[in-house]
This record gives sequence, C-alpha cells and structure tokens, in this order.
Amino acid sequence: MRFRYRDLRGKVVVLADVASMLRAIRSGELTADSYLAVGDEKNFQRAGLVVAFQQAAVAVSRSGGPPVSSTVPQLRWHARKGFRIGAAIVAVAAAGVLAMLRLQTIGREHARQYAAVAPTGPTRTVQSALSSIAAEFGDSAALAQHRLEEWIDRQHFSDRFRGSALHGVASLRAVRAAAARYRQAADSLLARSQSFALQLVHRADSAEEADTALSGLLSSAEDVLVEWQREVTTYTEIQRVAAISIDSLAAFVLSHQQSFAIREGQPVFLSRVDAARFRELAGNLETVAIREKAWAAALRERRPEWMNTLAEGDRPRFGRNVLSGPASN
Repeated sequence: MRFRYRDLRGKVVVLADVASMLRAIRSGELTADSYLAVGDEKNFQRAGLVVAFQQAAVAVSRSGGPPVSSTVPQLRWHARKGFRIGAAIVAVAAAGVLAMLRLQTIGREHARQYAAVAPTGPTRTVQSALSSIAAEFGDSAALAQHRLEEWIDRQHFSDRFRGSALHGVASLRAVRAAAARYRQAADSLLARSQSFALQLVHRADSAEEADTALSGLLSSAEDVLVEWQREVTTYTEIQRVAAISIDSLAAFVLSHQQSFAIREGQPVFLSRVDAARFRELAGNLETVAIREKAWAAALRERRPEWMNTLAEGDRPRFGRNVLSGPASN
C-alpha cells in the first residue's frame, strides 16, 4: 500500500510503503497537519485523521523517535472503525508497526542492556510466556480459518458449476459476487490477525515492564509474531487466488452460454479451445487446494504444537477443492 502527501510547497510526494511513511514522520516532513491520501484515492485529508498515520505515529514514538503531535485524539486499537470500513488500511499499517517494533526493539538501549546480562537467550520464564503468546495467536488464526471455510461451504460453489446451474445466468452472477466477498473475507482475516498480533505485542511489553523476570519477552514476542504474520499472509494470498479463480471460471461460463451443452452434469463445448480453457480454469482451483494443503503441512512440521488445544471440529480442513471436495493425498 502506497501513500501520497502534499509538502509545504504543495508538491505531491509518494511514499512507497509504511516504512517510507515512518521515515517521513521522523524527519518532520509528514505531520498530523499534512494532507495525506491512501493508495489511489483522489481526495487528500489531514494525516491526523488517517488510521495508517496514527499507527505509524505510535510506532515512531514507541521506538524512541520524537513525539508526534496530532490534534486528533489517538483511539485505542479496538475502538477504531477500520475493521469495518478500512480493513486494508489497518492491515498495512499494522504490519508496518509490527515490523518496526521488532526492528527498533533490537537497537534500543535497554535491549542491549538485557543482552549483556542474559547472553544465553530467553530464560525458562520468558520461554514459557513466549510459548503461550505463540499458541494464542496460532489458535486464533486457525479458528478464523475454520470460520472462513464454513462460509465457503455455505456458498455451494460446487453446485453452481454443475448441471443446469451452468446455464443459470443469475446463479453465475451470484457466484461472481460471492467471489468478491471471498476476497474481502480473506483480507479481513489478515487485518484482524495483524491487529491481534499488535495486541499481543503490547501485552508482552506491559508484562516485561511489570516483571523483571520477563526481560527480553517483548523482543522475542515480536520475532515470533512477525514469523506468524508471514504464515498468515501466505495463507491469505492462497485464498485470494482461489477467489480470483472462482470469479474467472464464472465469467468464462457466462460469456460462453451458447458454446456448450450439458451432458451428465458437465459442460461439453463445441470448441476444443473453449473446452481446454474451461479445464484450465477449473484446474486452477485444484492447484490452489494442493498449495494450501502443502502450506499447512509445512507449518505443522515447523510448529507441531499448532492447534493441539483445539477440538477437532474447530480445526480447519486444509486442502479442499471448492469444486470437488478435499484435495487428493
């Protein structure tokens, strides 16, 4: 996600990502009174009103940078409307804040002091607290993935691409609308996970300040949660590809209504080229299912404790092809 702001001369300056925004805030070039636009939005508004700027300002202040003034009161993370209205903005800002927290913590003076007295790594107390944080995040992500799978099941995509439904224009248009909601649901899952990761980072920070036995917990928690965020981001990308594949398949069938007949529930195209294209688009969903299953297997191999506390019925069933059920082993 890129940003644009107007400098003192009115010139539009492009910020490629959240890290660029952080540098602009530290240098004083971007303030709460600057006019900022997110992504390709045409309208500029005061930076102090933008959730991404608020998150970045908090990161700068926490990392030892100069206090960032704003005439807009800072809202608590769980009170913002970004989850409903600007999930994409919150997601990018949360990822940037989390990454910067991790990087800045390593270089802070008190972290160097901790390293001097604890050269052998996390103590048992810290490791126990860290394992609890990692398990809480991992289980939260798994439950969110399970809820997404339940939503996908309710769309009955397999029934929409079989039999007379293939000639149902209204049904196929509904599939395309559902595919768009699918992408939104995947983006929302990522945004919520990043916000929850920030909450856990703040919790680790408070625990470390309250108990000297937990010295180093914040830095370790940030490292673990950044790794987890990479995993959730990969999963989200897989879901986006699935949603795009469903939309592409529905769009193709809609545009070729006069080009096929139905035989035993399957389309039989007059053109070999069209038949090959249909098979290719449908095969993309099988590829997505295999990729998702491989991702989950690799993650369980790296983190064998993942989901151990969840009931079987609450665990995601990774590797399912939305057109034909579970992917083959």
